[in-house]
Amino acid sequence: MITKNHRLLTIGSTVVQAFVRMLYLERSCQVQIDASPHRARTASAFRRYLQARAQQYEQSASLEAYEWDALLIRLSQFDPFYKN
Repeated sequence: MITKNHRLLTIGSTVVQAFVRMLYLERSCQVQIDASPHRARTASAFRRYLQARAQQYEQSASLEAYEWDALLIRLSQFDPFYKN
């Protein structure tokens, strides 16, 4: 959900699911912002991008555990002391 004051809100049946949904929502918003100056030229390409992301999102429900593991690995590489 995007609120009136442009804050993002996601929910999920687990913390992992809510986090992954927020990650996708934030990335989608960033893509839209990045593409907005080129809207006239990229409208059809952007529409294809959104359709592909929607399909990816639908398929990602079973992949959330893998995404979470991958994000934890990236975090460990960035700052291995986050567990402390």
